[in-house]
Amino acid sequence: MHTNGLLSRTAILTAAARALGSREPDVSVRNPDWLADRLIGEAERALVADHPIGRAFGRDFQDAMADPEIFGFTWLMLVRTRCIDEYLRRAIGNGATQLVILGAGFDARAHRFHDVLKGVTVCEIDHPATQVYKRRRIDEALGPSAAAVIYAPADLAREGLSDVLRRAGVDASRPTYFICEGVSMYVPETGMKQTLQAVAGWARGSVMMLEYFNRGGLDVLMKYPSGMVKNAIDWGEPFDAGGWHPLRRAPGESVSAAPRRGAGVDGRRGPPAGRGGSRVIRLLARRAPRERLNDAQWEPPC
Repeated sequence: MHTNGLLSRTAILTAAARALGSREPDVSVRNPDWLADRLIGEAERALVADHPIGRAFGRDFQDAMADPEIFGFTWLMLVRTRCIDEYLRRAIGNGATQLVILGAGFDARAHRFHDVLKGVTVCEIDHPATQVYKRRRIDEALGPSAAAVIYAPADLAREGLSDVLRRAGVDASRPTYFICEGVSMYVPETGMKQTLQAVAGWARGSVMMLEYFNRGGLDVLMKYPSGMVKNAIDWGEPFDAGGWHPLRRAPGESVSAAPRRGAGVDGRRGPPAGRGGSRVIRLLARRAPRERLNDAQWEPPC
């Protein structure tokens, strides 16, 4: 996610990882985002050539997967994509009539799930530069008659989600599925709290899928940046070292002001059920390897 008005290369990199994973010969472990391979072409791969994934497409697939950095990030995107896709199907099946994708990047669910999303309002929120580029690539890949999407340009680090959605015409009285994938680590704590508070007041039946780093993992990665974290720094898209995570609370802060913990749909304890009946699913708490955390808190996977 870029904060300086330029196209986000981290958005391209994550889409490239999905695209590479969609070429997996074994369908049982293939990334389902088939459209990413059509959106990420030679020009896009050149923008992320600093990362091994950007240079992997001309190689034999299995040879490329022998590189731990390529394998690890590609498989992370496989798990993340499949999990969020599954909760999207559940949310629509349970009556959600709106889909809001925060920091959408090259997310193509509006088009991959075109049949599932019939009658559903889809709103993508991201920086204008990334949205303009992504819309051009969608038109080139699918044509101008692709699925209707509301594109809402915004910077959640500086603008409240409620204002963005109101301006975009998203209806707070309708059950909504929010996707917050690969966003929280870039947004300052105050921005994430405002975002969660906005979702908490949404219509009953709304759900937010939230991915985040735990505190220990983020601290380690900020101290010893490697892989795509180092690339993000080099590209001017660093993680926010003081960013939000579900257990963080300032000294003296009331429970009502901090993200409250409630029962998630998977039965684990997670961030709150909101005032309007919305709930937040704690997903994929990404972390450094356990042995590198030392005395930092270790949380089990969701």
